[in-house]
Amino acid sequence: MTRLLIIVLLTFFVQLARAQDATKIVEGNTAFALALYQELSKSNVDENLFFSPYSISEALAITYGGAQKNTADQIQTAMHFPVTQSELHKEFSALKAALNKKLDSIVLKTANSLWAQKGYTFKPNFLKIANDYYNAPTNYLNFKKNGSRNKALSKINEWVASKTDNQIPEILSKSDVTKETRLVLINAIWFYGEWLSSFDRMKTAKGTFYLSSGEQVTEFMRKEGKYFYYDDDIIQAIQIPYKGGKQSMTIFLPAKGRGISKLEKNFDRDYLSNIFKDMQMSTVAIRIPKFKSEYSVDLKETLEQMGIVEAFSDKADFSGMTTKNDLKISKIIHKAKIEVSEKGTKAAAATAVVMVRKTASIDQLVFNADHPFLYMIRDNDTGTILFLGKMASVMSCLK
Repeated sequence: MTRLLIIVLLTFFVQLARAQDATKIVEGNTAFALALYQELSKSNVDENLFFSPYSISEALAITYGGAQKNTADQIQTAMHFPVTQSELHKEFSALKAALNKKLDSIVLKTANSLWAQKGYTFKPNFLKIANDYYNAPTNYLNFKKNGSRNKALSKINEWVASKTDNQIPEILSKSDVTKETRLVLINAIWFYGEWLSSFDRMKTAKGTFYLSSGEQVTEFMRKEGKYFYYDDDIIQAIQIPYKGGKQSMTIFLPAKGRGISKLEKNFDRDYLSNIFKDMQMSTVAIRIPKFKSEYSVDLKETLEQMGIVEAFSDKADFSGMTTKNDLKISKIIHKAKIEVSEKGTKAAAATAVVMVRKTASIDQLVFNADHPFLYMIRDNDTGTILFLGKMASVMSCLK
């Protein structure tokens, strides 16, 4: 075997291994997204729910870069991180690059940053991981004094607003940072996509959206065309592409009489995989509501329920961040917003990790989303779930 052939084969197997790792990362992120949805839906039974699992995963991946021992193990398990620390950061970097690939018709931007206490020493290797793999530069602020802390808060919120096209104007409030705050780690994501085939505004008309109890009047968009479509005894699902075809919105509509709870119980990774695998191009008459939704949550209790316990306690081991090993997570704030109209979709989210010192095909199908449904925005190339939500109650108008 010639040396050139050996090099070619080695290159091929390295690329194959990286592709498999990237697939594992997406599969892990998907598993986390659906597990987190199940937890959050428990306290949002008849309420709207919308979040960016990718934003949370990336923020926790950076945090994971400074975690050690049992703290790291709990984060890895709950987040479904499938590979070692060094491999994870490399593959997240590759995934981030793939997601941020520029298209004239789509805006998809993710950004990260660290906001550290002046004079507090962080390990160079942790800062290097954050910067090299996640493009997260370190900014130094003063959280110790009230006046300086207010200025620090303003700078962080201004950064998030600038990275989300002002859709998330404030990620943190005064109560979220204290004199004991030593690090705030931020991820922001902004998406704007126009439908591949827009809805005609002239066909938008008022109609009734049926809740689990009661009714609401709202505006419904209408269109007929060819879409990837799926149905079974539980749901109808339709994939509506954005321009460029790289991303799409998929709506999962429970069969009438089934209710959304039946769908939620079955909404796991295997079921989701089968839906996308079995979708067929079909002619469908679509009727979906115009809507917008905002959601805000401190993920601390939810992530504790999912197994990340030590990171929030005085047992936290973030010795990969600092030699003092005196840090723990106090809050993980997540905010997200979406607006769906005839032209397309605007969606944004931000995640803040606050760290403190310890103390089947038919010719004509009808898809009528006039009752609660689940939906997601997904990157088709990688399979990454960018946003995931539940529309339980629509607004009567969009201004």
